[in-house]
Amino acid sequence: MTRLDYIAHTITHALDFKGRASRAEFAYWYGFSTVTLSILAPLGSLLIFLWIIAMVINVSVTVRRLHDINLSGKTALIIPGIILGSLLVSEFASPYGSLAAFSPIIPIVAVLIFLFLIGFGPGNDETNDYGDPFPPREDQAGGSTALEEGTKAQA
Repeated sequence: MTRLDYIAHTITHALDFKGRASRAEFAYWYGFSTVTLSILAPLGSLLIFLWIIAMVINVSVTVRRLHDINLSGKTALIIPGIILGSLLVSEFASPYGSLAAFSPIIPIVAVLIFLFLIGFGPGNDETNDYGDPFPPREDQAGGSTALEEGTKAQA
């Protein structure tokens, strides 16, 4: 699959919280959405609408990526937990304490570490609790993928 195929698949499955997303789909979507929203930043109010759409798709692809590493989609609730926890820390931190200076940075770094770990960690090559891998990966015997088999059958 090409990069655009992965991005198109992510967009067409924006409200699909079942199944699995590969590392490539996860990485290409996050890269595409970050670059696109950065380029479109001068559009103002239209950007808010696009940002909301991108956030829904981000949640969907994150949940499906968690499924690929055989974790529940509820694990994605770690992200709002990190943000709320850091807000509490910054609220109760002394205004002159050393922690107060870093409180805005803590959630950003923690969320990026979480996304990095789930985004670039290997998924299961076999069927797991959440279904078959997408896209179909090469089988362990060294044969071709189901996608290649379908292409050969059409030819």
